[in-house]
Amino acid sequence: MRPRAQQHAIDPRQRRQVIYFFKSPVGVFQILQNIRGRWELWLDDERHGFYGSPMAAADDVHMRATGAPGWDGRRLTSPGSLGEWQKTFR
Repeated sequence: MRPRAQQHAIDPRQRRQVIYFFKSPVGVFQILQNIRGRWELWLDDERHGFYGSPMAAADDVHMRATGAPGWDGRRLTSPGSLGEWQKTFR
């Protein structure tokens, strides 16, 4: 049985990896799944954590709990849920 998080990782019609992204004033956040099935949160070219689901990573961005000092300490608008992030495929 596949972990639940992987259900979001691949577009079943095209078998491509899903990448969620949010363009913020401090840089571009990306959430993507690595080859081990864990989700990674990136701000530009710096990784800020590993997650069990993309929703958990998006929640940390919204709650300012990413570990990125340029983001966590500022009052900037952010998506309230993963559904508000943009999505692309590779």
